[in-house]
Amino acid sequence: MVKASPPIRRCLACNYSLEFLSTCRCPECGREFNPMDSNTFAVSRPLTRGWFIATVVVWLYPIGLLVAPYIAWLIAWATLRRRPQPSGDWPGNISILLDLFQFLYAISIIAFPAAVALGIIANIWLARAYLLSFTRAAWLHLGFILMWVSSIAISRFDPWRIGIWFFD
Repeated sequence: MVKASPPIRRCLACNYSLEFLSTCRCPECGREFNPMDSNTFAVSRPLTRGWFIATVVVWLYPIGLLVAPYIAWLIAWATLRRRPQPSGDWPGNISILLDLFQFLYAISIIAFPAAVALGIIANIWLARAYLLSFTRAAWLHLGFILMWVSSIAISRFDPWRIGIWFFD
């Protein structure tokens, strides 16, 4: 069982850690705080490895969706020793590995709405864990949305028709 980390006191003005100080004044900005009054400081929890890994996975999910058909196409090219053609070289007939790739890709497409929801939850968690301001949290969400939209837009541009071959 994972032991929960204790909360960390942070300065309300600059978010500096107030742990292990000999005075009741923030060394970064000079704001006073009372260790016995929780209204004079903010409390945050340290970033845990599991949450961090989950957040990174959710952020990289659209990149994986974008890259997976190209990896399958390269595997097919190496197996066939020529460029796979749409409507001629069905991935399932080339290799069992490509069948597995298509199956996992289909599952990841089905999980797409859940991944977006988890990404938003992860962003909210990150903003709270790091005590981000509203503006910084908004930039975090905007970056996440742009990552997803750009991966979808890039996948629509497919000069070699790899997507057509992969879903054929």
